[in-house]
Amino acid sequence: MPAMRVPALVTRLVGLWILAGGVLKLLFGTPADLPDVLHDLPLPLGTVFQVAIAVEILVGGLALLRPSLGWLPAKVLTLAFLVVLSTQIAGGESSCGCFGAALMISPIVMLIIDGVLFALLVLVKPWRLKAGEREFPFAVVAPVLLLAATMPWLLDRQGTTSDPGGSGLRRWVQLDVASWRGQPLAETTLYPLLPPPLGDGSMNEGIVVIWRASCEVCAEHLEVLRAVEQGQRPVILLQLPAESDDETVVVKVLPEGAWVIRKELPSDRIWIVTPPAHVVVEDGVVTTALEGHEVVEHK
Repeated sequence: MPAMRVPALVTRLVGLWILAGGVLKLLFGTPADLPDVLHDLPLPLGTVFQVAIAVEILVGGLALLRPSLGWLPAKVLTLAFLVVLSTQIAGGESSCGCFGAALMISPIVMLIIDGVLFALLVLVKPWRLKAGEREFPFAVVAPVLLLAATMPWLLDRQGTTSDPGGSGLRRWVQLDVASWRGQPLAETTLYPLLPPPLGDGSMNEGIVVIWRASCEVCAEHLEVLRAVEQGQRPVILLQLPAESDDETVVVKVLPEGAWVIRKELPSDRIWIVTPPAHVVVEDGVVTTALEGHEVVEHK
């Protein structure tokens, strides 16, 4: 094999790796897979998720089809991956989220893989590649990349709490808990999730808790709630579906009584929320809306 073909081969290999990550996130991922740094951008999380996938598909596709042009974006994006993975390792995260829910990979393992690919891109000197040499023509590349870049919008898997669900790829639904605060309950995205008769507008006051059986914070909060709530107001417990078949159940105690109503949220959707979510309704208005550790820290 001529020496000049090695840089193109390595660049295409890196492009295929990046492309695989983008496609798997498109089909099986959710905004929850994005690194924390992207969660802080002043854009809707769903939009950030779509743009991130489009960038990966574009860069991966360009490196695969036109290595002479795609090696530099692939190198820059791989370097960005290394920076993000380093922060995930420092934060003690167990999965990098690089391939969505389709494949769980440790940030350490992914750092090694991406580090090797980045080093190869440097060592083979792909900047010596000649444009057009053993590459697809622009007449083919341009429409393919244009179509690929629009796929996150054409195949939008974002759903809402009022969606009926259905077959096909699982939709993801973001429960923006903080946005419910100060809103009439009937105008929030929480409202369609309430079981009847509370979902018909009859709930004027009460507590709603969204919880998961494997959540340690949920176990602590629900145990306290059982001791505190003794029928003063309705307590609605919305259980999130298990994240895996071997989920470890840590919630052993739940509030009980005639005032407690339980409902399991549909498993045909992926619910994006940090459990437990604790919502208080007074005079038909959401006065408290907290999630995660905010719940146990709030007095």
